Amino acid sequence: MGGNNPSIGFQSTSSTWWYMLHHSSNNINFYRRSTSGSWNHDGVWDSSGNLIWQGSSVRAPIFYNQNDTTYYLDAASTSLFNTLRLAGSLQNNGSVSDDDGFGIFWDSGGSTAYAIYREAGSWTYPYPDLRIAFHTGIKLGANAGYNGIRFYNDYDMA
Repeated sequence: MGGNNPSIGFQSTSSTWWYMLHHSSNNINFYRRSTSGSWNHDGVWDSSGNLIWQGSSVRAPIFYNQNDTTYYLDAASTSLFNTLRLAGSLQNNGSVSDDDGFGIFWDSGGSTAYAIYREAGSWTYPYPDLRIAFHTGIKLGANAGYNGIRFYNDYDMA
């Protein structure tokens, strides 16, 4: 140890070494080296103690936005984002037959007065309906040149 880039090494098995290396940038870098001689850069801690990069996965019970801790990700519970953009689809993790209250709610308290949701009830006749509710009103609009607004008698919209 010593010099401009002091390091410490640990041998975890006969084939793998782990190193902590302090760079002149005041970051601590983590490396893993196998007997084949290849190096894997597994992570960096900055001078304030924040993990700023990890080569495979990072795990924690909650992740906060560095600039504003009002925003956070708690994947097992409630999360708060400013904007969520999806490249794919938004899907319920269960089944339409689950009586789980899944829906989109415009009120943080989950009020059904401002929501699109499956109404409560068991998945037996008469089956629960999809409800579209907005207490102050709902407007529908579509250009007549594209066939305007249409209503259908079945899910296939034929």
